[in-house]
Amino acid sequence: MAIDGESGIVVWSIQTFGRPAQQWLIAALPMPLTHWTPGKVLQSLTAVPVKAMKHWVDENLGTTLTAKRATTYKEFAKSFG
Repeated sequence: MAIDGESGIVVWSIQTFGRPAQQWLIAALPMPLTHWTPGKVLQSLTAVPVKAMKHWVDENLGTTLTAKRATTYKEFAKSFG
């Protein structure tokens, strides 16, 4: 399967991983389209507090599979603790 540019990546990810991948890719799309310099990276990392970023992710993208898995492992460990 050939991937034709950024839109091809979105189509490929939806076919491969389903709709949740589409939300993630749309949110991350500016990353590969920007010419990053050390100054831009520093500015971007300090522009938004971590708490605000986590709140935005929770509100707009929801819980990731990795976060759900981590929560399940913690609950499992507590049940035998």
